[in-house]
Amino acid sequence: MRLRYLPTAEPGLRWMRSYYKSHPQLDIAAVSAALRTAERTIIAHPDSAACFEDFERVKEYHIRGTPLRISRLSRLIRS
Repeated sequence: MRLRYLPTAEPGLRWMRSYYKSHPQLDIAAVSAALRTAERTIIAHPDSAACFEDFERVKEYHIRGTPLRISRLSRLIRS
């Protein structure tokens, strides 16, 4: 599985990067490592997170050490 961010995620990622860079006490290196860990978890265990609200196909992964999360849309399986 390959992780791909949607174009709509770009502003949020840009905001996160600039926010943590402008607040050095928040340790951007640790946040970057936590983001990479969340990305690796999504790739290795795509269904390991809880469902977002009432949407069964949307999984939400917490980025450790931050109030932020990554959401993942599960593929629609057709039979």
